[in-house]
Amino acid sequence: QAIKNYEIAFEIRKKVFGEVSKQSYELLFAMGNVYFHEKKFKESLEYYVKGLEIQKKLFKEASAELIHTYSTISMIHTQNKKFDEALVQQKRALEIQEKVFGPKSTEVANSYMRMTNIYYSDNKFD
Repeated sequence: QAIKNYEIAFEIRKKVFGEVSKQSYELLFAMGNVYFHEKKFKESLEYYVKGLEIQKKLFKEASAELIHTYSTISMIHTQNKKFDEALVQQKRALEIQEKVFGPKSTEVANSYMRMTNIYYSDNKFD
């Protein structure tokens, strides 16, 4: 029922704000979250990728909004045991974090910790 209601809300918001809007990508992410909590990672990823495409149209390449999305997509790949793709996405987040916050920021440190967790999940300890 949650997805159905989100889809109705998405269609309404798309008509009011346009498809390329903050309101649209936020609803896509909300639908992705529902699927994530249901452990339906393929569906979750589809909604996050759609939302990311909207964000790329709205924000410059080095924006804080993209950081969170890349990190979330990385987390979805990790849960789906696609560790190489998870690292690719987290490294994209890291590149933006270094531009936005600087290389010695806590945000950058957090990204390195996320990558460590991916390696750990993939049993790569060295």
